[in-house]
This record gives sequence, C-alpha cells and structure tokens, in this order.
Amino acid sequence: MPQESAGVASGVMQAVQKAGAPLSAAVLGSVLASGYQSQLPLAGLPAATVSAVRGSVFTGLAVAQKLGSAALAGQIRSAFAHGIDAMLGVSVGLALAGVVLALLFLPWHATAAATSAGAREAQETGDPAHDRAA
Repeated sequence: MPQESAGVASGVMQAVQKAGAPLSAAVLGSVLASGYQSQLPLAGLPAATVSAVRGSVFTGLAVAQKLGSAALAGQIRSAFAHGIDAMLGVSVGLALAGVVLALLFLPWHATAAATSAGAREAQETGDPAHDRAA
C-alpha cells in the first residue's frame, strides 16, 4: 500500500470493524434464536407459558421449574444447544468464506512471484540478493 493511501486504508478498516461487529452479532443472534425457537416443544402449553418460553431460555427454565417439569427443562436446554450448534455452524461457514476470499484477493500471489523471480535472477547472475539491494 502506498504511503499516501495509508490513512484512507486505516479509515476503511475502522469503518468495517465498527459496522461488522454489530452486524455479525445481530446475524448470529438471529440464527441462535431461530434455532432455539424451532426446537421448542410447545404443544399443550398455555399461551402465556408459550410466550415466556419462546422469549428467553432463562425464563423458560424458570417456567419449567415452577411447573415442576424436568422434561420441559431438558427440552429447553436441548433447544438452546441446537441454537448454539446452528450459530457455530454459520460462524464456521463465514470464517471459511473469509479464508477463501483472502486467498483469492490478497496480493500474496504477486509478491511470491516477484520474490521467486528475483531469486532466479540472482542465481543466474551469481549475485546474492543482498548485494544488489545495497
């Protein structure tokens, strides 16, 4: 990166960090909530209880304890674990996509080619690279 563009690059990087963190938290939180709610066994429960259990894992566990239902508490824990699994799966997918994009678009290909071309030239001329740089 040219020295003149360093400030612009720094600004872009900070903007991406400031926008990316809340966005990723929102996306991953939505995946977690969807995974949790999709696995809840709510058949046969009163509407107020259903709303409380859907709203929060902690509230759901409190409702299960108040009802004395160890089975409901276990199902709520299982649904939460499913939500966490889904969130971690999305996180892994995003990380792998980032690796692929970095490998495709970062300029290490050009740098490696230039370095190997310089090394071949030094071997052909018999000149060590540090002598040419000095």
